[in-house]
Amino acid sequence: MAFDEPKFHAARKVSVGNQIRALLGEDLNRSPLMSSPSTSWDTLVWLGRQVDWNSEGSKLVQGQLGGIPQEIAVEIMDFAQKVEDFVDQLGMSSHILVIALAAYAVQGSSKWAARVYRGIVREYDQEEFERIALDLRYTR
Repeated sequence: MAFDEPKFHAARKVSVGNQIRALLGEDLNRSPLMSSPSTSWDTLVWLGRQVDWNSEGSKLVQGQLGGIPQEIAVEIMDFAQKVEDFVDQLGMSSHILVIALAAYAVQGSSKWAARVYRGIVREYDQEEFERIALDLRYTR
């Protein structure tokens, strides 16, 4: 083949979402469910990004995990064990606390997550909840 002949290569089709993730430096070969966050706060942000707050928000406010992917529900329940110490301070179940924390962690980028967060926390001490969230965020 001569150097001046055009070469054609089959281009891999990449979705717009994958293009954006690639621009942000995310590894496209790894499933987002396989990524393992490094800290508790990272885990909450990661969980918050996995949830379809719009579709499942009203169920999540009630602690119902049936509408989200099983892997995410398992992660929520696993994380719930880590926050057992805070349950007595707030008087809410540990998995609802994790849902509220995940919603709180991503509320700036999801109005539906913000609604879930407010829907859960309005029944409890919001200042105490936010203190716990900040403790988790800045404890590494």
